[in-house]
Amino acid sequence: MSEPDLRVDREPFPHERADGETVYVDPVEGDAGTEGASLAVYRSPDRGRRYG
Repeated sequence: MSEPDLRVDREPFPHERADGETVYVDPVEGDAGTEGASLAVYRSPDRGRRYG
């Protein structure tokens, strides 16, 4: 499986969690933290409901 393209012009990409739920990771909305990147995760691809 190839790594997702994390360029900032990309739409949220799907990621299946260990419990089988699919969430959508948005590389544009994340923050740079002291321990690495923090990406925004949504329950739907339209960014309608943020996960967590």
